[in-house]
Amino acid sequence: MRSDCEGSQVVRRLWPAGPALAGALLLFGPAAAEAAAGLDLKPSTYTRHDYKKCPAAPAAGEGPDARMCLGVANVPVVWSSDGASAALWFGRKPLKESLNLGTVFRPDASVEWRATPASQGRPVAAIVRYRVGERAGALSASRVVVYRLETSGAGCVMAVLPSGDAKKARDLADEKASGFRCGSSRRLGG
Repeated sequence: MRSDCEGSQVVRRLWPAGPALAGALLLFGPAAAEAAAGLDLKPSTYTRHDYKKCPAAPAAGEGPDARMCLGVANVPVVWSSDGASAALWFGRKPLKESLNLGTVFRPDASVEWRATPASQGRPVAAIVRYRVGERAGALSASRVVVYRLETSGAGCVMAVLPSGDAKKARDLADEKASGFRCGSSRRLGG
């Protein structure tokens, strides 16, 4: 599997405490680096996807138009559209469930991938902003969807935030993703 496809690109990676950890190791040795490792590391990696340029999704039944791009750590990003609305699903075994976003909705091209120090850089959640509205061409509101990415390859909707609050989405991903189980945990509200 390739690390990305024609329709995907890594935009930037943010790891706020990374320089602090490296500096501690250089200046004060391994003991200080171990202490710095206990810092609150919450990295984000952002990717942009041109879903129409991604190859057709291999699984049938995804929708009239389904495309699969690869995201961070080769996590599949499946884009499915019925013409008016489009949705994203993540992982090799995504749980198909209703997004409950409204009448018409479309995901933005950017995906924010969240990892934790315990996940060793592998994303545990993906955050996507959706444009929503009553009809195509009038998508004036936004919702933020937090997807849980399990190490088993399962992916599911962990939370839908009606406020469109990206900071709250990051906090939910960082604080709740490791304990959230696709198929058994209740979806978190906003």
